[in-house]
Amino acid sequence: MKKKTLWLISPIAVALLAGCGSSKPTLSVQFDSSNPVAFSVSQIKDAAAKAGFEYRDSNGDFQITFARDNALKSQQYRIEKNNNAIRVVGGDDQGLMYGGLDLAEELEIHGNFDKLENSEHSPYLEYRGVSIRPPMDLRNPSYTNNGDSTRWNLENTWDLEFWKGLFDRMAKMRYNLLSFATVNSLPSMVKVPGYEKCALDDVYEYTGTYDDTYLGNCTNMYRPEHLQEGNYRLVKKMTIDEKISFWKDVMQAAKDRGIYWQMSTMNTYTFSEEGHYGITSHRDNATTRDYFKKAYQTLLETYPYIYELKTTCGENMDYPAEEELETAKWYREVYGDAVKAVLDKDPERAKTFYIGFAGVGNTHLTDTFYSVWNDYPYKLYVNKRYNDTRLLSVTKCSDNDGYIESMPQGWDMMYNVRGEDAYHLTWGDPDFAREFCRNIKQDRVRGWHFAIDGYYVSGKEYEFLDDALNGNYYYDRHWAMYSMFGRMGYEPDSVSNQRWEEIYKAHYSAVSPSALTNAYKAMVTAGKIMPNIICQFQPGGTDAAFLPEMCLSNPTLFGFLDIKRFINSDQADPDSDIMSFAAYAKALQEGQTTFTKRTPLQVAADIRSLASQTLELLQDVREHLSEEEKADKVFASHLLDQEMFATLGNYYADKFEGAMELRIFNDSKEEAHRAKSVEALTHGVEVWKNYASLWEGRFKKERMPRHGFIDPSSCTATVEKDVETAAKWKPRKY
Repeated sequence: MKKKTLWLISPIAVALLAGCGSSKPTLSVQFDSSNPVAFSVSQIKDAAAKAGFEYRDSNGDFQITFARDNALKSQQYRIEKNNNAIRVVGGDDQGLMYGGLDLAEELEIHGNFDKLENSEHSPYLEYRGVSIRPPMDLRNPSYTNNGDSTRWNLENTWDLEFWKGLFDRMAKMRYNLLSFATVNSLPSMVKVPGYEKCALDDVYEYTGTYDDTYLGNCTNMYRPEHLQEGNYRLVKKMTIDEKISFWKDVMQAAKDRGIYWQMSTMNTYTFSEEGHYGITSHRDNATTRDYFKKAYQTLLETYPYIYELKTTCGENMDYPAEEELETAKWYREVYGDAVKAVLDKDPERAKTFYIGFAGVGNTHLTDTFYSVWNDYPYKLYVNKRYNDTRLLSVTKCSDNDGYIESMPQGWDMMYNVRGEDAYHLTWGDPDFAREFCRNIKQDRVRGWHFAIDGYYVSGKEYEFLDDALNGNYYYDRHWAMYSMFGRMGYEPDSVSNQRWEEIYKAHYSAVSPSALTNAYKAMVTAGKIMPNIICQFQPGGTDAAFLPEMCLSNPTLFGFLDIKRFINSDQADPDSDIMSFAAYAKALQEGQTTFTKRTPLQVAADIRSLASQTLELLQDVREHLSEEEKADKVFASHLLDQEMFATLGNYYADKFEGAMELRIFNDSKEEAHRAKSVEALTHGVEVWKNYASLWEGRFKKERMPRHGFIDPSSCTATVEKDVETAAKWKPRKY
C-alpha cells in the first residue's frame, strides 16, 4: 500500500537556499557496488543531468542513500523522503534497483523531487518474464528460424552488447525472468562428456529461401541441403569453449539486472546430434536418453545462473495415448534425474530451483504424467498458455481456474502469455493491462512470461522500408505495451492512468505536451479495438489459424480468411461480453429480442466508434505539430500505428457487419439484409486498400514463422470476392 507524507519546504527551494555557488542544484548518491543498484544509479544520474542537476560524489543538496532492510522480502522496497534527503530501502538488490528506477522516472517526468512521496512497494506477481526464441545456428535452429524477423537477428544472438541492452530494458520495465526457449540449444552451449562430437564450433546461417513447407513443429527446420556449398555463410568463428564462455557472460549480465534465467526446451530434436554415437530422435533409443540426461546435467553444472529448467512435452515426441506412461517416465528419467543429480550436490541452489513442464498447445498434463513425479523431492510447476494464444482478448480467462484445480498439490503454475495479436503495430491500454494482471493473481500462480512464436519480438527490428527506423530494439518501439504489463505485473495499482500519461509524455519529450495529450488518448482508444476484434472472432487450435493484423491464416490452412469463415463462426471468446455470429443467428431464429451480450452488429458499431475517435484525435495531433515535430520519425511511426489500428478496426467492422447481415439474409430470405451485407463489404474493400497502402508504405514484405509471406495487396482480390460472394449468396441450412 502506498503511504504519503507531507513536507514543509520545496526541495528546489532548499537547493537555492544552500548558497553553494552554483546555479544548478547538486545531487549525490550513496550505494554499494552491486550491479543492479549501480544500474539504477546510472539511470538517476542520466535523468538528473537532463533535469539540470549537477552530480557530486558526496554532500549534494539532494542526498540519495540506498540501504537494506532484512525485514523486507525479495523485490520489496520503500522510498523515504525527508526534505532533501531521500532513502531507498530494499529487501534485496532487485528491490533497491526498482526503487532507484522510480527516482529516475520521477526526475524524467517532473525534473525534480517536489512531488515525490513516501511509498512502499511489493511484487504482486513473483515473476514477470519474456520468452526469447533466439536464432543460434542453422544446424540447431530456433522454433521460428523460417521467419525473416528471426533471421535478421542471428548476429545479435552472438553479441554480448545486444544482451546487455536487452536486460537493461527488461529491468526498467520490471521484468525479472528470461525464458530462453529453444527446441534444443545444447550443441551450441555445452560439451557433454562422452558426446563431445555433438558440440558445435562456429556459427552458420542458411542463406537460401524458406517456404511454406517448413512445419510449425520445427521437425524439418534443418535440412541437409542447408549445408551444401552456396547455401550458407559463416557468421562467426567460435570454438565451443568460446561459446560456453560467451553464454556465461550473458547469464552474468542477466543476473546483474535482477533477471532469472529459465532454460526452456522441446523434445526430441536431434538436428546436429543425429548420426553421432547412434543418437536418433526416437524416445526409446537408450543412447538418446543417456545423451539428453547427461547434457542437461552438464548444462546446469556449467551455468549456475540457470534457475529453472522447463520443457514442452511433445512436439517431436508424439506417441499413442496408450504409451503415455512410457513418455512420462522418459521425462522423469531425463529431466528429473538430471536436475536431481545437480541439486543433490547443491542444497542452496535446490531452495530456489524449479523444474517445469508444458503440454503441447493448450493441452492439460494428465494424472498419468503427474503420477511419475509423486516422490520427486524438488520444486515443480506447470507452464500453461493464457487463453490459448490471445493475450489481447479478455482480462480474465475462466479456463485457468479449472486447470489449476486439476494440478496435484505441490505443483505451482506459470502462465505462458501468447500475444499473437499484433506484431507490427504499437499498442497501449493501461486499463486492460491492469485488469489482466489483477485477475491473473491466484494461489499457486508464480507469474507469467510472454512467449511469442509468430514474430521475433525480443530482438531488434529490421522490417521498415525506412532504414533510419531499423536496428532498434523491438521493446523500444513497443515500450508502452511491455512496460504496462511489466509494471502492472509488479504492482497493478501503483501506476495510475494519470501517471501513465506522464510517462508517455516523458517518453516523447521532444513533442509538445499539448499535442501529446491527444496522442496518448489516441493510443489508449486504439488499444481497445483489438480486444473487440479477437473476442468476436477467435479461431482456436493454433496461432497459425489467425493473424488478426492481417486477417490471415497460414497458407497451408486457409490463407486469407474470407467471409465464409465468419458467417457461421461460433468462435467468440466465451469469457467476453460478445455473442458469436452463429449464436446471434440462432437467437434471432428463436425470436429473441433482448440479449445479455453484445451482438456482432453492436460490436461492429463499437469498433467504428473507437476507430472514429482515434482518427479524430490523430488529426488534431497532427494539426498542432510543428514542422520539426512532424520530422520526428519515431513519433510519426507511433502515430501511424494508431491510424492503422483504426483502419484495421474499420475493416473488421465492415466484415463483421457484412457477415452478420448475410447470415440474417440466409435465414430470413429478406433481400434488404443481403443489400446491407453487400454495402458493408463494398465499403470494406476501400478500407482494406487503404490499410494495405499504409502497410506497404512502411513495412517490407516479409515471411513470418506462422503465417507465411505477408503481402496485404495480394489479399485484395479475396476482399473484393467477398462482395461477389454476398451478391450471389444462395441460402443454405446451418
